[in-house]
Amino acid sequence: MTKRKIPAKAPPRNVYRVQRGQWRKWDAKARAAFNWLYGLMMDSPELFTHPKAIKQKAAHWKTTAWNAAWLAADAVQEARRAP
Repeated sequence: MTKRKIPAKAPPRNVYRVQRGQWRKWDAKARAAFNWLYGLMMDSPELFTHPKAIKQKAAHWKTTAWNAAWLAADAVQEARRAP
């Protein structure tokens, strides 16, 4: 398994082609969170699924990973806005 780190200084690139309007709404930490979580979920789905669960089709897992990463980025963004 590959270790992934959220980059500290380099501005995150839109490597997974999030819609441009949404990408601009997120700050650097939220963008990094999206890239990190989506990449991790796509590389290692077994970390996020129950061993006895029915295996999802690749397209379904991609949607699940995308939605989870999007929600994580939104949560990071909201947490950074809170006083």
